[in-house]
Amino acid sequence: MTSKIRVEEIVDLIDFLCICGFPEEFEIMGRLIVDKLSYVSDFSMDNGKAKEWSGAILYLIAKESGLFKMSEVRKNDEMCISEEKMAKLIIRVKYDIMKYNADKIRKALPKNFKCYVKLKNNAAYEIMSNFSTNVKSAKDITNIDDICEYFYDFPLQVLEAIEDYINQQFRKVTIQNRKYLLEEARNKIPDDVFENLHGRFLDNNETMTYLRLKFDIGILNYVGYNFKDALQPFKEVLELDKKDMFGARHRILPCLIKLNRLEEAKQFVSEFKNDESTFMLYNKALYYHICNDEVNANLYIQKAFEKNNIVPKYILGIEDKSFEEENVTDFMGGVKSIYPEGSKEEALVYKNVIDLFWRDTQERRLWLLDEYFSYLERSNIEIEVKRDYIENNIVKYFEGYQKIKDKNLDEEEIQVKKYLDIIIKEIFEAYKEEYNHIDEYDFIKKIFDNNNENEIYVDEDLILNQNDAEITSFSQDIFNSSDDDED
Repeated sequence: MTSKIRVEEIVDLIDFLCICGFPEEFEIMGRLIVDKLSYVSDFSMDNGKAKEWSGAILYLIAKESGLFKMSEVRKNDEMCISEEKMAKLIIRVKYDIMKYNADKIRKALPKNFKCYVKLKNNAAYEIMSNFSTNVKSAKDITNIDDICEYFYDFPLQVLEAIEDYINQQFRKVTIQNRKYLLEEARNKIPDDVFENLHGRFLDNNETMTYLRLKFDIGILNYVGYNFKDALQPFKEVLELDKKDMFGARHRILPCLIKLNRLEEAKQFVSEFKNDESTFMLYNKALYYHICNDEVNANLYIQKAFEKNNIVPKYILGIEDKSFEEENVTDFMGGVKSIYPEGSKEEALVYKNVIDLFWRDTQERRLWLLDEYFSYLERSNIEIEVKRDYIENNIVKYFEGYQKIKDKNLDEEEIQVKKYLDIIIKEIFEAYKEEYNHIDEYDFIKKIFDNNNENEIYVDEDLILNQNDAEITSFSQDIFNSSDDDED
C-alpha cells in the first residue's frame, strides 16, 4: 500500500497543477483515483518522485478523456497537447516514466473504473495557455514567483516557508541598513534641536528623517512578527511625534497584546481613553475581549461599528480587496494621511495593519462575527452573504491551519534550509559563468532584489501589508533629499 504521507504529497501536487491550469474535473477525478489506489494492498506509489505519480494520474485522465486526440488535427499548433509535450512542458518528468507509471496505475484500478472527465472543445488550448511560461530552466528564474513555477513539485507549505525564510533574511539585512542610516541621521541633528523638538519631530526635515527611519525599524520587525523588537521603536516614535502622523499607537496596543503584557496594555488604553478613532475603538474592543471584560468589549465594538461598519467585512472575508487599491496607496506607514472616516479606504488600512490579531484564534473571529451580524440586524442593514457561510469559512480556515501546523511545525526549519540550498545551487549553476565572482547567497539575494536595493518582498497572504513594506525605500529617499538640501 501507499504510505499516508506519499498520498498527501501526490494529492497536494494534483491540486496545485489543477490550480495552475488543468480543469477542475481533473482535480476531482485525480483525488478519486488516489483514494482508490490507497486501498490497493499490492500496489504502492512510495518509490520514485511524487510528481512522477501525480503526473501519471493526470496523464491517464487526459488520455482516457480524449485530450490528446483533440490535438491530433492541429499537430503543428504550438497550443496543442501531445503526450510528450505534457510530460516535458507541464508535468516536467520523463515521458517514459510518466507512461510507465500510468500503465501501473491503470492495472491497479478496478477494470470497470473509468478515468474519464468531460472536456470542453477548447480544453487543450486552455491548458496550454495556462501553462505557458518563460520559466523553462533555472536560468529563467528572476523572482520568487518563478521559483514556485519551476520547483512546483516541492510541497506547497515548503514553498511558502521558503518565501518566508527569504523574506526573513532580507528583513534582517534591511533592519541593519536602517539602523546604520538612523545613526547617521542622529549625527546630523544638533543636540539642542533634538531636545527642543521632542514631541514635534515632524516640524524639521532632519528630525523627520530620523523619525521615519525609527518607524521603519519598527515596521520591519512588526511585519516579521518580531513584536518585542517592534514595540520600542513604536513607543519612541510616539514620544517624538505627539501628533502620531505615522500611527504608531495603532500598533503599540496589538504588540502588547501579542506579548501578553496586559498590564501595560491596560495603562496604554487608559492613557488613550479619549481616543475614539476607528482604529483605537476596534483595538480597545479586541483588548477588552481578550481580557474577558465583555461589558467593555461589547461597548467598544458597537462604537467601532458605528464609526466604520465596513471593517468587519474585510476581517471576516465578507468583502475582499477588489476595489481600486490605488485609493489607499498614500500611506504614512499604513495609515493614510487623508481619507474619509467610515470609508472603504479606512477599513482596508485597518485590516492591513491589525488583521493578524483578529485572526489569531477561531473564537476571536467568531465573536466578531456574532457581534457584527447582531449589529446588522438591529440596524436593519442587509448584506448578501449569510452568517452561516462566513462561520463555515472561518472554521474551515482554522481546521486547515491546524492541519498544516501539526504536520510541519517541528521540521519546517530543516525542510526550508534543505530546499533553499537545492534552489540556490541549481539557479547558481545556471548563472555561474555570469556571476562567478560572488557568493551563492549574495547571488540569490541579487536575483530576488529585482535590481532594487531598497525593496523587500512581502507576502500579503501572511498579512504583511505591502504598503508598509514599501516605506522601507521611502526612508532612503528622505535621507538622500536631506543631503541634497544641505548641498
